[in-house]
Amino acid sequence: MKSNEAENLIKGLNPKYLVSTYPVSFGESMLLKAGNNNNSTITMIHLLSWDNITCKGHFPELAQKYIAWGPIMKQEFIEYYKIEPFNIEICGVPHFDIHYESKSKPDFKKYIIQLGLDPDKPYLFFGMSSPRFAPKEIEIVEQLSVALHNNKFGERMQMVVRPHPQNVQGYMADLSWLPRLSKLQTKRVGIDYPLLKESKMQWSMEQADMIKLSQLLVHSKLCINSGSTLCIDALSCNIPVLVSAFDSDSELNYWKSARRLMDFPHLRKLREMGGFVVASSIENLIDEITNFISDPNRDLEKRKHALVMEISSNSGMATTSVFDYLINLN
Repeated sequence: MKSNEAENLIKGLNPKYLVSTYPVSFGESMLLKAGNNNNSTITMIHLLSWDNITCKGHFPELAQKYIAWGPIMKQEFIEYYKIEPFNIEICGVPHFDIHYESKSKPDFKKYIIQLGLDPDKPYLFFGMSSPRFAPKEIEIVEQLSVALHNNKFGERMQMVVRPHPQNVQGYMADLSWLPRLSKLQTKRVGIDYPLLKESKMQWSMEQADMIKLSQLLVHSKLCINSGSTLCIDALSCNIPVLVSAFDSDSELNYWKSARRLMDFPHLRKLREMGGFVVASSIENLIDEITNFISDPNRDLEKRKHALVMEISSNSGMATTSVFDYLINLN
């Protein structure tokens, strides 16, 4: 992974720290290699997502130090890359700190009004995934909308549907979903389109959109998704999670089906800890939604434990923990 361009860049900058957030990338690995070869630079890996170790591929170049989200990620660094435990610091997840602020400073009603919903009525939150991972998810959302309007969840319940950024643009998008989503918008169903910023990262969000997402999630009754990072977001918000691991009324091949996501190591671990409940059909999904509405504290202790294992007990202070760790490194 040696690159003369990377070597010259690091020598010229001579940084004290070089932090890689996606080391499966050859470009970042080249920079890590150059940093490891520069005596005055401390290299570090601090991953963007919980699935990077088990699902995104092999890291061509390793670092000197590691920041882990929680105990599970620390163990994965040890298991997959034989990293010495004393070189791994658990700090939590800085971009989840916002949820703890949202819980203490509720400001969600203005966003609910913007979506055309009633701010004084409860709502479900459905966070969609890319069609690549859940190809029939749009049908599930449509079926849930019908159930909602038939008062399966009571006369007051509403639903916020948030497309994933990769529903909206990029090579994994299916633009045929967009008009179908627009047709779902009513006085009881709001579509919260993500605000994307100019970036080569197709899921890069504006800060204002992060605040809105957090506020909408924190004050929802239940988070439904197909197995995305929203599982962890919702747990951070003390919101129960229901995963739709099926393909509407279709029986897709396993390798194209949303069912396969339940075998991904990071999701399997969270499920085994009781971090979320799985629905295997639309009927099952409707039943489980009803169960959570009637018993919002279901599996509460399991959910709390799962959250600590995933992102530590560093509630709302992860950014400070990462900063303190960096400045105290020698």
